[in-house]
Amino acid sequence: MKRAAFYPLRTGNIHRGGILLNRFVSRKNRVKLWLILLAAVPFVQLGGCALFPEEEEPIPVPLVEVKQAEYLTKTPRRETIENRVSGTAEIVPMQSANVSFTDSSGYLAKMYFENGDYVNEGDLLCALESPDIGEQLTEAEMRAEIAELEYQQARQQYRNGAIDEISWKRAELNIYIVRRDLEKLRAKFEATQLYAPMSGQIIYRATVSEGDLVNARDTLYTIADLEKLYVRYSGTDYNKLPLYTECELTFTGGTEIYTGTVIQTPDNLPDTALPIDKYSVLLELDRELPEGVALGTQMNLSYLIERSENALVIAKSAIKTAGTRTYVYVLEDGYRRERDILVGITSGYDAEILKGLDEADLVIY
Repeated sequence: MKRAAFYPLRTGNIHRGGILLNRFVSRKNRVKLWLILLAAVPFVQLGGCALFPEEEEPIPVPLVEVKQAEYLTKTPRRETIENRVSGTAEIVPMQSANVSFTDSSGYLAKMYFENGDYVNEGDLLCALESPDIGEQLTEAEMRAEIAELEYQQARQQYRNGAIDEISWKRAELNIYIVRRDLEKLRAKFEATQLYAPMSGQIIYRATVSEGDLVNARDTLYTIADLEKLYVRYSGTDYNKLPLYTECELTFTGGTEIYTGTVIQTPDNLPDTALPIDKYSVLLELDRELPEGVALGTQMNLSYLIERSENALVIAKSAIKTAGTRTYVYVLEDGYRRERDILVGITSGYDAEILKGLDEADLVIY
């Protein structure tokens, strides 16, 4: 009996669609194999789809109801609006001066005047202790007197030819040195003396005693001219009061109305004016104040700049600006919208609307 022949696979196999076909399979059998494979493909696909789960219906997304924005709104109102300067003014003298040692410090020797005293310009108000300087000045003045006599004598002798030019030059140099030293001592002594820069009444005296230390620029006296009293207004809107403007002035709790006329503004002052004068106005009252009214007493000032009756008014806090544009937010059909406006008179908190709004508009704040 013959043994069946065995043909092992060889390395020269050909790959066709994922199936290794032996090159030794007959053509007829190969065609049959391909037909069987092609017929089985649809069944394999159907079987594979059956392995997947059935597609579920999409879950509907819940709708979130958005709450409509809430706004604080107010309608414009009809009323009278005024642009007015109002504030607190103070009774002051026309001229006053604070007096202090400019550059010198030292121990107080004496205060010569008391609060309420009247002084004349140039009166000695107080002095610092300076015993050494005083003695040195006295001696220097005596030496200067002798030196002056010697100088005059030397000049006459030089003119007459009694002394030579060297002796004359020595006399000139000597008198120059004596005069210079005397001036230095006088300036040093004067720095310890305080004089009244103007005539008037002392309205302030520092509470210092003899022997106390006094620093440079400490105010020791305030002198004021009380012949006539005035009113000073230094509110933030002082620049709205032009020269010769007439204002109403009253005392707190009083009913009597005084008329004050602006007689001084920063615009008509020199560059050397005091800082307080550069940021305030001075008013002259139409009549004398009652007796007993002291300096520093406050009065209520009022000045009407402009007024509009039956004006359409809203609060200034609702008004917005962007560059040259002025607008407000209004509520229309539930939505916030911008509305351009034209502003007229403004007061402290309100503004007149000349164009862009009517009484039915809902202005958003």
